[in-house]
Amino acid sequence: MGQFSMEKPPSTGSLLSGNQQSVDIRSRRDSEACGVETIYQDIALTGPMTITRNIFAGRELTSRFGFLRLKEMRSTAMDVLGHAVDISGIHSPDINVEDLSGGQQQAVAIARAIYFKNKILILDEPTSALSVRETENVLEYIIRLRADGVSSVFVTHNIHHAFRVCDRLFVMAHGRCILNVRKDETNIEEVTRVIVAN
Repeated sequence: MGQFSMEKPPSTGSLLSGNQQSVDIRSRRDSEACGVETIYQDIALTGPMTITRNIFAGRELTSRFGFLRLKEMRSTAMDVLGHAVDISGIHSPDINVEDLSGGQQQAVAIARAIYFKNKILILDEPTSALSVRETENVLEYIIRLRADGVSSVFVTHNIHHAFRVCDRLFVMAHGRCILNVRKDETNIEEVTRVIVAN
């Protein structure tokens, strides 16, 4: 991926691209160019815009003359929603996001990130506002992404979710790492004990 070189970096270290070259990441466009997509906990969507426009915001599909390919974007929006999270209650891509429930809004954010996935998908508490069924669909999709060669960084407070989808567990408390272990080298009980002790 790349090396962080902001004026006041939040941490130290470096990120390397697939060809092992160091790359500066200063904006979302930089991270996208490195193949990194993010699903945010605070649902970074624009309420007055439709589902379609939110999914393709800043990355609209256009013809060679610059016209929006709205029909294709609308069809793709519904397709990715149905296959990615199997969200119920959304029957049109023309619904404004502000008219959706919290869980439905999160599903749109997840669908957007999944559609534009590349090498790495960062998920920050992506299931926090989803129903049990919607959560199950998201976890299953993360597992399928791994089979497709897409790496995921899954940030969660739910240990059971982490054990479902993660190969390695990295537990932090008060800004420091308190556990860094492969999933097959530990169990839920041990991880729980480490968390409670800190």
